[in-house]
Amino acid sequence: VFEDLDAIPWTIEVFSGFPLLFMSCLSLKVSAHGAALTEKCRAIPSFVNQIPTEESIDQERQYLVRYITDSSAGFYVRDVKLTQEMVMKQMYVVGAMLSATISALSRAFI
Repeated sequence: VFEDLDAIPWTIEVFSGFPLLFMSCLSLKVSAHGAALTEKCRAIPSFVNQIPTEESIDQERQYLVRYITDSSAGFYVRDVKLTQEMVMKQMYVVGAMLSATISALSRAFI
């Protein structure tokens, strides 16, 4: 059935990398959603501060804004706040590693 038996181990090696690729893509997607949540939480104090009141300086509102800011809400991974900057750094590192891998494989097989 198979005329070229050397292609079977190579094919198995290629297909064995798909679960790792799937997990990496899933990790990037979850990180992006977590960073979006953190960015929404970062915007809440300015939204609360824009709520109109009858007083020119509302001390209770300022207390609430300060409380929200000091609580530092967001998506945390191992006590580190996940931001869009961190997700972009992660994507940069993954892209650099993928580029280096493709470059090394192209030199080895071409």
